[in-house]
Amino acid sequence: MATYDDYYRKIREFETLIDQGKVVTADKALILAGPPSYSDVSSCDLYPIGVVEALSIQQGVNINASKGIATPLLTWKGGAARVSTQFGRVIFSTSNLLRALYAYYPHDKIGVGIIDNDNNFQELSGEFPSIIDKPGYKDFFIDLQSDLFSKHFGLALILCDQNFDPNSSEDQSDNIYGAIYLERAIINAHNLRLTAGDGIVGESVSVVASRARPAKIIAD
Repeated sequence: MATYDDYYRKIREFETLIDQGKVVTADKALILAGPPSYSDVSSCDLYPIGVVEALSIQQGVNINASKGIATPLLTWKGGAARVSTQFGRVIFSTSNLLRALYAYYPHDKIGVGIIDNDNNFQELSGEFPSIIDKPGYKDFFIDLQSDLFSKHFGLALILCDQNFDPNSSEDQSDNIYGAIYLERAIINAHNLRLTAGDGIVGESVSVVASRARPAKIIAD
């Protein structure tokens, strides 16, 4: 049975972790868009979403109750999990959010230039249908009615502690806490936000996904 000594010992452990910089913080989190399936991540580049203002991920399961004969007790059975996320970011003079989420899709099938005009960016190879209704031009996509947005994409969230340094040549594996990959995601809402007196333009999306898969990250 837990005692007060156990409780205060755990507090001291937390204090030590804080002193060592082992707190997982939002300013060190990495958010990247990729292919629909986690198994294809190694086959193309992931695109960094950039300056995200806020992100939340929700999971829920449908619970069904059933009752048998000759017992007053209910039994519970869970159904498929539902995953959703919402996040937003500031628009810069580069790929907007709707363009960034589909960075993996071959640009020649969309009918626009490669994302950010970066010839080194590796898109996912394979057979893809050509997009009929263009979602936008250059790096600004806006038309959710386009058939591009009926295609799935993936979204990675990598959580790191305060010691994580992406520019370091040293192994950063110990500073990565964990990662999530949202598979077969699709956008169900997009918001473009302008406010009088505000010097920036923001946008946000609401996304549903089929699964929040744990991801294994190897830091070189």
